[in-house]
Amino acid sequence: MKKVLILSYAWPPKGPVGMIRTVRFAKYLIRAGNRVSVIAGDNGPSNALTWDIDEPLLEQVPVCRIASGTRRGIKGMLYNKLSPQFEYDWVSAVTGGIDTALAGIDFDVVVSSSPPEGVHMLASLIKKKTHKPWIADLRDLWAYDHYRRFGSIRRSILTRMEKKILAGADHVVTVSETWAAFLRKLYGFDVKVITNGYDEDYFSRIPYGDRRKFVVSYLGKLNGDCQDADPLFRAMSAFIGEHKVPGGRFEADFYVSGYRKPDITALAARYGLSDHVREYAPVPLGESYTIMRQSSLLLIIGWDGISASGWRPQKLYEYVGAGNPLLLVNGRKNAELQDIITGSRCGTCADTEAAIRAELERYYGMSADDMNRWRENRDKGFLRECSAECVTRRLSELMDR
Repeated sequence: MKKVLILSYAWPPKGPVGMIRTVRFAKYLIRAGNRVSVIAGDNGPSNALTWDIDEPLLEQVPVCRIASGTRRGIKGMLYNKLSPQFEYDWVSAVTGGIDTALAGIDFDVVVSSSPPEGVHMLASLIKKKTHKPWIADLRDLWAYDHYRRFGSIRRSILTRMEKKILAGADHVVTVSETWAAFLRKLYGFDVKVITNGYDEDYFSRIPYGDRRKFVVSYLGKLNGDCQDADPLFRAMSAFIGEHKVPGGRFEADFYVSGYRKPDITALAARYGLSDHVREYAPVPLGESYTIMRQSSLLLIIGWDGISASGWRPQKLYEYVGAGNPLLLVNGRKNAELQDIITGSRCGTCADTEAAIRAELERYYGMSADDMNRWRENRDKGFLRECSAECVTRRLSELMDR
């Protein structure tokens, strides 16, 4: 039995999508007979992801919640200017009460999971105090994070900070092979891969959709600068126009958030799709799984920006768990993601308007029997490897070392 301390700024009931990974680690570590404790921030902003799934095992997890501090010196102001996502105010508050927090926690190993990257500074401090081994988990890259706009000077400073802090970890892990190789070359120390995954428990009791309506769904962040949705909308417009598909038969639903989010309603109007396309705010987690499970086709729009080659969004695994086809559009820069989708036979990739339209035609024409055959043809080995249980087992193996 291992006693594991997880440092995660977000913890249920509120947090970003990355919280899913750390919660699953906790759940499946406990299921395997281990004990888990957590140091986290407060409950997060009201617009964050809502954890609305009953997880009895999480009730066994003692959570020490520490709110962000309010006093800032020059150092705090510099950190917040350099990287607001670092959550230095919270790091400072935890540091001030760390002896009290650790006094009530018995642990053998520390796992810190970012973003925010301040968790790794805390883990470094805890290792120095306790000499317990430390695993640093990067769900996204740090200085080269695909979603944040750092200039070259700021990125250079963050790179040095990242190397200095992470050099003290016993293991550094990230979510894709390409990103791990990049970090190995950049910093000169080993980086392991523990991918994201899906939890079959969330889907097993939800029925599939009945296919009387063809529902295309996109869930998650959408960045108008780095994710181009126009070819998809042009393809949908051409497909619907040619086949004269009624509004009640074809529906495209977008549950989107994110910085620089495009106006989906305006896009739909521009391409004559107002009767077919709907834009919604992000939904609670449990509701999102129902949407995925009952959709006919699940969309990923490729990332065209920094760190694109190793980009593997969490939604890839949630879509895989839902058991419906996924379509990656405009994924030319996402080589690793394309290989996974096609190699696992869990979906297809289309990089031009004509190719997207052809994929819409193919999936639209599939009967219920066709869909059952498609599900049986998926790579079963891949499905096992990216289950939450298997993913957490790889984390546990690192702890054993």
